[in-house]
Amino acid sequence: MTWAWVAVGGAMGALVRDGAARWRGPVAGTDLVNRVGAVVLGLALAALDAGVLARPGHALVGIGLAGAMTTFSTLVVQVVDPPGPGRRGPDWSRLVRETVVGLVLAAASLWSAARLLA
Repeated sequence: MTWAWVAVGGAMGALVRDGAARWRGPVAGTDLVNRVGAVVLGLALAALDAGVLARPGHALVGIGLAGAMTTFSTLVVQVVDPPGPGRRGPDWSRLVRETVVGLVLAAASLWSAARLLA
């Protein structure tokens, strides 16, 4: 039955991702959902580890929602072939920046939530 929780979370995450792209534009929307998704995943992992979130909840939030909301593949495509007018070629600094920011946000949210839930 885990697959159903992942599917429901995935549908929610896809809608959030689409809404962010429409609201902020393709580049800012991708960065926004990747950052928020990193925080959501960190919180979900801490809650699962602390016993506050059961496995079905982690399947819904951590795997489904955060997994469908975030998108490394879109980030890479936007880095290699930036959308919009005035494109100047690949933006490798954005790839490095957003990867580091995502890792820091995930680690910080995991660490902070683990301390709060302990």
